[in-house]
Amino acid sequence: MNFDIWSLMINVGIIYFSVGIGFFIRKVSSTNKKVIQKLFTTLLLYFIFPFLIITSILNAQFSTDLVEIIFVIIFSFVVMLSGVVIIWLYLRSKDIKSDQRATTILCTGFPNSIFLPFPIIILIIGEPGIIYATFFAIGFTMIYNTLGAWIAIKNSKKFDKKDQKYISNMVKKILFFPPTFFLLIGMLIKLVFKPKNTLSLLTWIPIDLFLISEIITFLSNLSLLLALIVVGLTFEMSFDSLKNINLLESSIVRLLIAPTIGLLTIFVGIYFGLSITRIIAIPIMIQAISGPAVANIAFADAFGLKTEIASTYITVITALSLIILVPVLSVLLILFPV
Repeated sequence: MNFDIWSLMINVGIIYFSVGIGFFIRKVSSTNKKVIQKLFTTLLLYFIFPFLIITSILNAQFSTDLVEIIFVIIFSFVVMLSGVVIIWLYLRSKDIKSDQRATTILCTGFPNSIFLPFPIIILIIGEPGIIYATFFAIGFTMIYNTLGAWIAIKNSKKFDKKDQKYISNMVKKILFFPPTFFLLIGMLIKLVFKPKNTLSLLTWIPIDLFLISEIITFLSNLSLLLALIVVGLTFEMSFDSLKNINLLESSIVRLLIAPTIGLLTIFVGIYFGLSITRIIAIPIMIQAISGPAVANIAFADAFGLKTEIASTYITVITALSLIILVPVLSVLLILFPV
């Protein structure tokens, strides 16, 4: 696959522009920020997340080499768990509140696996790279909506840990949290009906399949555009919170240490004979170097954590990830020439 540097720059510019639209809307809007936050959380939890999760799972081609699938999922686990463990070990000696600690761990350990990376991957690599990004996103969804939800609930002030029903309430909250619920629904549909893609499930609808396909494509593209705009909408920084958060440490772990461990994992896979080409490596590395998951704001809001701190982490670290995007892509294109 040949890459034209100008096409690369134009596509990256489209990404920056889309994120900028969201940031501009937030800045000029006269609507109360808490109202925007609530609308944003609802949009994420009940519409964009479910649609992207369901379509990603249904469109996933499990005929892809099973070893490649397993490797990508393991890679996603390694990237996330390394970030979670490293920042958790660092924060153990720090005297900070539990809800702030949970927010920091979530924003450090869990990258933006869909909203920012998917549009970038489509623009840079094209559709072939999405299948591997999807499996990374599936791995992310599995661990984020279980371990991530557990971290959030365990440190939440909304839940009475002395309550005898604390554990059952925690499990119920995780299972019926919309992203987790739709992950389970999507996996169940995939296992029971074995659809090749989303379209194959809709053949019973008395409408021309081409039209349905066009509608699905339009909704997918719209979701990706909204995803980029939503990233911009989350850009809100509390200067007061900057004094009390571990922004430098979190940035180093999220953008440098965890991705480096991920890159080493790829080289280990290659050493043991896996054929990890550019089409596999670049999409999952783009996901690995992304800023904190936008879902962290939804988590913080849903579980009573620090939404302003989550917003600050997402704003600063995502901005840094966008700054390093072009040089990192250039290095990856050199490391993986084919």
